[in-house]
Amino acid sequence: MTTLQVCLAIWTHCCFEGRYDGPFLISSHFGVPSALADAGIRPTITDQYPQVGWDGQFYFFMANDPLGLADTAEHLDTITYRYQRIGIPALAWGISRITGHSVTSAFWYLTVQNILVAAGFGVLVGYLSACGISAGWAMTWLGAGGTWYTLAYGLPDAAADGVFIIAFWAVITGRLWGYLLASTLLVLIREGYVLFPFAVFLATVWGKLDWSRSWWTRSLLTTIPGIAVIAWAVYLSVHFGIAVTSPERNPSITTGLPGVEFWKSLRHAWEICDRQGVVYRLISMASLITILVIAARHCRRHLAFAVVLPYLLLMLCLGPVVWQHHQGYFKAMGTVLIVGILLLTITPNRILKGILVLNLLIGIDWNLIQAIIPAPFFSPNSVILTDMPPSEHPFGSSLNDIRGKFTPFPDVPNQSPLRSMTDEIEWMDARETVATEYQGIWRYWHRELVPFPIRIHNRGTEAWSANPRLGTGAVHLVAELLPADRSRTLMQQRVPLPRSIEPGESLDLLVWIRLGNRQIAHLHLAMEQVGVHPFNPHTSTRGLHRVIRIR
Repeated sequence: MTTLQVCLAIWTHCCFEGRYDGPFLISSHFGVPSALADAGIRPTITDQYPQVGWDGQFYFFMANDPLGLADTAEHLDTITYRYQRIGIPALAWGISRITGHSVTSAFWYLTVQNILVAAGFGVLVGYLSACGISAGWAMTWLGAGGTWYTLAYGLPDAAADGVFIIAFWAVITGRLWGYLLASTLLVLIREGYVLFPFAVFLATVWGKLDWSRSWWTRSLLTTIPGIAVIAWAVYLSVHFGIAVTSPERNPSITTGLPGVEFWKSLRHAWEICDRQGVVYRLISMASLITILVIAARHCRRHLAFAVVLPYLLLMLCLGPVVWQHHQGYFKAMGTVLIVGILLLTITPNRILKGILVLNLLIGIDWNLIQAIIPAPFFSPNSVILTDMPPSEHPFGSSLNDIRGKFTPFPDVPNQSPLRSMTDEIEWMDARETVATEYQGIWRYWHRELVPFPIRIHNRGTEAWSANPRLGTGAVHLVAELLPADRSRTLMQQRVPLPRSIEPGESLDLLVWIRLGNRQIAHLHLAMEQVGVHPFNPHTSTRGLHRVIRIR
């Protein structure tokens, strides 16, 4: 638990200026509910590309309004689909209120997820040790790409895996009340898990699981998770006026025919030469099939593994939203890996062990990729825009009220290719050294946005058109930050022009640069026409080069 919390703190300070709401990737496309806006929560990214953030923002919004009584529904992409996953938001709401917060704390929301993952990991380690199996095998789940990926961005998948471990362990060891608590929470975290308690109920009614209770007692008690799901679905249907059978509750893109979407996405990855995507997809499908076959082979003698077969079969039917996006199958594989790890307690299958190790290796590979590119959906340019006061923001009127949904920038035609890009960047900042404000215990990892005034001069013979969207032909200011040894890129961002600049005209801008603590960095600034006149700080002679000293 301590390790997870330390990693969380480092992550938020390195990538989000220490803002614990940053990892949710809140987008101005959906706006911010009133209660959160009043508490100072603002979007992390804007709609200029467009970008719409990620799913974590919706669950964080729900954590401040678990019953949907305020304006939260206005800021969700699909109301009942999101609200059916109320488990973690409800826990975060409760703990935040217990700890004296009138608004659900982003820190506590992420901490709740860490607690559930740590609890599941502890149970898994304890059970493996009790069975004489090395506890190190539990790391093949904790170190998997999906576990860290979903924890990093406030997604519920890793926490659901932790709860699943507790529920499955309770089935194996015959702990009825532990199973009821864990499985009820589980089905309220992710709806697909309902197949697991349904299978447990059938096995209980059939007499294969007796729980050391009478038939009537165990049969009635094992209906509790199903009753909870149905009751919550009915509430959502009545409250929001959306039928339980509405496609909005379970969009068709989440499931499909067995293996069909996997094959389509694999073929697409191959056609675009995405070798890494091909490898990841093949390993994920091979892992799923291997673990499914081994569980099916042993389910007669070990009935606990029979009750997870329906869920594993569901994993074969994952839809395009999973297979066509690289992060999707990482998220979905966590539960599959957990079943594989627990299978080691009944079979020392070498193929199974190899599959688990392989998943750990690609998880480490993926996590290293994320360390190099700390936040794949986190646009520094977006933070430049949203961190600026509306009065200084080049599109300020769009951000004056972040409670409302963001009005997308109009589609501006791309500028025709310029014959040349003749620019001059004037540095308007007199500081020889720059001090970051944060001086806490995480200052070694802390990165902070610091504004620098500059003046852009158009020395060419053609006008530069304003275009807030990236794309071929768009003219932007490029800012690239390199370390003292210039060995890699620390930050790269493109700043759109707030207005057109005619030949001979100048424009003053504030450029927000993300700086670390106590370092010397090289900042390169230049104008670029995307796809026509690119800028490379290592080879281009135009633009401005500035050495920045941070203390």
